[in-house]
Amino acid sequence: IRDRSESSLFENLDQIPSSDKISLDRMLEFTAKHRNVNREESLDYLERIKVTAIRTENGKALVEYASQRLEIALESSDFKSGYKDLQELYSKHSELFSNQEKATFLIQLGRFAVNLYLIEDAQSFIDQALGYDDKEPNLSLIRATKGMLLFDQGKYDEASVELFLALKYFESSDNLMEQARLNNSLGRLFAAVDDLQKALVHYKKALDLSSLLNNEFRIAILNSNLGSTYQSLDSNSRALDYYDTSLKYARKLGNSSLIAQNLLNKGNIYVKLNLLSDAEEEYRKSLQICYTSLSLIHISEPTRPY
Repeated sequence: IRDRSESSLFENLDQIPSSDKISLDRMLEFTAKHRNVNREESLDYLERIKVTAIRTENGKALVEYASQRLEIALESSDFKSGYKDLQELYSKHSELFSNQEKATFLIQLGRFAVNLYLIEDAQSFIDQALGYDDKEPNLSLIRATKGMLLFDQGKYDEASVELFLALKYFESSDNLMEQARLNNSLGRLFAAVDDLQKALVHYKKALDLSSLLNNEFRIAILNSNLGSTYQSLDSNSRALDYYDTSLKYARKLGNSSLIAQNLLNKGNIYVKLNLLSDAEEEYRKSLQICYTSLSLIHISEPTRPY
């Protein structure tokens, strides 16, 4: 629930003078806090902020807009609309950015492309970003994005080098969000090469960091990833506990795709334990969600969000 000062701030976007950068910052901060509550409302706020940022020629606010647009895409698994939005925004208004801001914006586009498995596009954005700014923190953001691009190409050793270099920097700069992202990415990498104990270490680090940040979406994702890893280790009881925790958060957030995925994974465990009636119940609930939301569920790898 918004208090009156925050509500009136949004209702008077068109009255913000060009010199008032603090108001835009406040609006972006407020939107970030309330993304999980109402996605459509948050998108509406962000759209209005984007329009105002363009009118006031505030490149910094547009870069932050791009970052929050990515977070909404991660939470909703809707990358296509955000990707198109940022491409159009950069094409029409790149003159509003400093070189450093251009690099950061291009990195966000690269992250969208990675999540859409658009390898050539992602590489192009990374190369362009590096041309505008090869200093920190953008250098480590580029390394993090390149690491996941290499991961998607099956180049696990090279990916590991980039991800660990990025992690080292963000640990030194106390950037908890990027640390959480990178530990999740490293968890996925180690799971892919069947080093499940190392995967657990990084997933648990990411979960601890996400809990500190009170990021309920990432808490839901990481509990699911931990459940998947314990399931691979045949530690079925622990896997079920993590899936149930993930379900609790996913239901709170209304994330139907993650709910369905967890239910499917629970069903698979019950089949393994020969609890066939329990398995059937979980499968039916998952299938109903898929029919209702037209979700495409992938259960063969840990949940992606990067």
